[in-house]
Amino acid sequence: MSVQAVTTDTPARQDKNGDEKVITLQDLRDALPNLTQLKTNADAANVELKDAIKATAEKSGLLAVAVRALVNARAKGNVNDKARQAEQMSLVFGEIGENDAAKMN
Repeated sequence: MSVQAVTTDTPARQDKNGDEKVITLQDLRDALPNLTQLKTNADAANVELKDAIKATAEKSGLLAVAVRALVNARAKGNVNDKARQAEQMSLVFGEIGENDAAKMN
């Protein structure tokens, strides 16, 4: 099947030089079944991950947000950055949190 450009007033994506590309829909048509399946799989994996995090949090006595944060940091390879951020958050909430809120009222 030949690739046909679409005649439209719809602005197209720009390339690195800022030139507007030509819109063709055949590549989208060809990729759509695979993209749809990937999205379906990702949604299912997200539900499975959410349930697993919740179950682990319940078993461990931790908040799910803490378990999720560690999982995300490990997956992204930025555990040290997130640990530093958590340490600073603990500092500011411990030192300023409620204490300064009472003074503001």
